[in-house]
Amino acid sequence: MEKWEFPAPTLLDGIKHANTPFIKVRNMSFQYPGTPAPQLRDIKFQCSRTSRIAIVGRNGAGKSTLVKVLIGDLEPSPESEVTKHENAIISYMSQQAFELLGEHGGKTPFEYLEWRFSTGEDREAAIRSGAKESQNYVEDHTKVFTWDKDQTKRRVVAITGRTKNKRTFLYDCETLIGHNVGQKDEKWIPQQSTTDNIQLTREQLIGSHKEMKEAFDLKLIRDGPNYRPITRKALLEHCKNIGMDAELTLHSHISGLSGGQKVRMLLAAATWLRPHLIVLDEPSNFLDRDSLGALAKALRVFEGGVVVISHSQEFLESISTPERKAETWLVDAGRMTPSGTNWESKGEKLDTGAEGDVTITDAMGNVEKKKKMVKPDRKAEMKMKKAKKAAEKAGEYFDEQEWYANNL
Repeated sequence: MEKWEFPAPTLLDGIKHANTPFIKVRNMSFQYPGTPAPQLRDIKFQCSRTSRIAIVGRNGAGKSTLVKVLIGDLEPSPESEVTKHENAIISYMSQQAFELLGEHGGKTPFEYLEWRFSTGEDREAAIRSGAKESQNYVEDHTKVFTWDKDQTKRRVVAITGRTKNKRTFLYDCETLIGHNVGQKDEKWIPQQSTTDNIQLTREQLIGSHKEMKEAFDLKLIRDGPNYRPITRKALLEHCKNIGMDAELTLHSHISGLSGGQKVRMLLAAATWLRPHLIVLDEPSNFLDRDSLGALAKALRVFEGGVVVISHSQEFLESISTPERKAETWLVDAGRMTPSGTNWESKGEKLDTGAEGDVTITDAMGNVEKKKKMVKPDRKAEMKMKKAKKAAEKAGEYFDEQEWYANNL
């Protein structure tokens, strides 16, 4: 049987344990403009690197809308409580991804992956979220922006910073300031200090300063912990780990690939940036039995979280372990009911007993004593991951909490 392997996600600052959530959502709702009622209401969930989640529900119940909010393609209502680690990477492989491949039929898988990630970010994700590319694009640094705060006319000459702002980014821009714009004595004078910088959204910049923006984004990504250089060796090795040999990757055109081969290629794309959470829409489609088994085994030991839109309970159970327990999110009429979760339990509390012990009392009144854990540091987590990998390679069960309790 084939053996696939997905790359481990990078560590997130402040997230010490694999089961610590990096996404928390409470009281979330969403409504499309012009519709009479919210499509989603009172949604609560959280995701960690141990999440193994199946989203189920009839067509039209709100599954797709929920997923789009989860991956960031849709912004929930302002009163929603959404917390996401700023460095967390969420990757999405949708059914529509196959349709998008149509315009890349003449490319090889290598050329497609090189195109998709050569800027350091996922171009398909940018297109999906609305940042459409234009074949006739021409950079225009003479474009005039009106700065809302003082109504001055500005021309952007450099991008000096970037901050996250909801679903987009705000770029800090150094500018020329226009005087008597539109008149014969029009002048453009450099700003006096960085306090004169203006902030523009990604959407405002891509119409005239896309190349400048992409160069700045690429520098940030290359300086960051998640950057993976696009090299022939790295891509071939990555594709090989998902069942694609060098001949297929380098010389086969996408238009000639089978459905199963396209799934492999899209999985290679979905995991290239080492995501902390992978979202897969009906991943079993187009895969033969052996490939489906290889996918399930790879997801079972994957060190990030997994969300699948699938009604196959068997597949969900096959990617779960005692550490990575299966959850189900049932979506119906705009509401989501989770089951199988640890975070949904009520009444759980921690009481300190004798030194070195913790007494845990659950909602049913059951009492259990456990050894109190010392908070692990980065070095301890790396040691744990090494021991875990060795245990999984040997086919042995590994409990993170037990390892920490015995080794700290």
